[in-house]
Amino acid sequence: MVPIEDIKEYGYIRIITTTQEKFDILIRDNGFIVRDLQPPIEEMIAVKLCSIEPTKGSLLTARPQDTLCYEGIHKGFHLSWILENSTELIASTGKIDSCTALIFISNLHFNLQLLEAPGRKFEWLKDNPKNFSVKTKSQRYAFKAHGTDYYFEDRKIIDILSLYKSNNILIPELFSPESTCEAISGTLYYYHPFIIFTKDSGRVKISYVTDPIIACAVLC
Repeated sequence: MVPIEDIKEYGYIRIITTTQEKFDILIRDNGFIVRDLQPPIEEMIAVKLCSIEPTKGSLLTARPQDTLCYEGIHKGFHLSWILENSTELIASTGKIDSCTALIFISNLHFNLQLLEAPGRKFEWLKDNPKNFSVKTKSQRYAFKAHGTDYYFEDRKIIDILSLYKSNNILIPELFSPESTCEAISGTLYYYHPFIIFTKDSGRVKISYVTDPIIACAVLC
């Protein structure tokens, strides 16, 4: 689940549902702007944003006491919101399938997936950091943990982004504000490429790993 606090930190997120509805959520001082991107595009001011799921019956017939409701974005639930000067709860037709935030690292653009995605994966970012290695078809990459930080080739890691929907890395697309490249932080996905961001003398160094991952292991 993506808490409201995280949404406020990013300032803007995009949600896609199982019926391919698209919503942009923007943070404002006293609530949210919900932009329904299905033509005709509609922009609404909301005072509450949440995710709902009935435990009995359909969304249209479920009683309030038979409906789960969480503030924030919950995968598999309906996106819902309450408009300004209203008590009516509006909900998406489909269920939340994707929630991304646009991020920039060293002039590169990514749609950072904030929800858990399916697929075989390795969670490298842990509360108790440990050395680990990643193997591709052509090479092995070693990552070392020092205290709460990780290092690659003796450089401190800023982040490692797994391109969990891509089979290759398209450099031009990563520099475009209209980039559709989706990435996940903190988790490496097997059979997909990844990008390592490190600090080198105060500057960001980017290492592109174009070969897909075939194995990951924690090292003693």
